[in-house]
Amino acid sequence: MANIPTPEENARHVLTIFRGHGVRAGEMLMQQNFMPSKAWSADDIAHGLKFAIGCGWVEFKNTHFFLTEAGFKEI
Repeated sequence: MANIPTPEENARHVLTIFRGHGVRAGEMLMQQNFMPSKAWSADDIAHGLKFAIGCGWVEFKNTHFFLTEAGFKEI
């Protein structure tokens, strides 16, 4: 049986994507930077982004996702 990640685990995966791109607080990634993989489905990423936005780790503006100061500290 597959282990389903929690919303927080998904959000932390989203933060690793920001880290992997070398993004710092106040910088952004576009939606296409969040591609599903074998381990992380599109739903996982969508739930992770939603959780990260709710935590104040990420902000969404005009089709771009910005890493906040709080999100950068979580990385």
